[in-house]
Parts: sequence; structure tokens; C-alpha cells
Amino acid sequence: MPLIQGNNKESIHTNIKKLIGEGYKRKQAVAIAYSEAEKAKSKEDQELSKPYIYKNSCTSAPSKETQQFPYL
Repeated sequence: MPLIQGNNKESIHTNIKKLIGEGYKRKQAVAIAYSEAEKAKSKEDQELSKPYIYKNSCTSAPSKETQQFPYL
């Protein structure tokens, strides 16, 4: 049975309860639930760390020159 994806207390608690109901020992159920929570956390971190590329629809080709600002 699939476990709930997430790293908050409610999802960890629900996963532990589900695993104990399936017959896992308490310590093993806790380890599996926290492992799943860590996987979900690392996936969220990877999505947040991806750089967002802005696409300029006004120009057809990117220019190699950069605009110079006098105040910098």
C-alpha cells in the first residue's frame, strides 16, 4: 500500500499508523516513515533550487551584449 508523500508531522504519523497496521514492528515502521519523509523533503528542495529561466518573447535571438548602467 503506498504511503503518503510529505514531510509534515501528520503525514509521518499516518504512515507509521498504516505500517504498524500492515504488520511492521514499531521501530521499523518509524524508520520507514521518516525515510519517506526525507525523500519528500529532498524532492521539494530540488524543485526549489532549480533556476528559473526567463524567456523573452520580444526578441527572436539572444544578444551577446549587455546593457551598461551608469549607476553601477
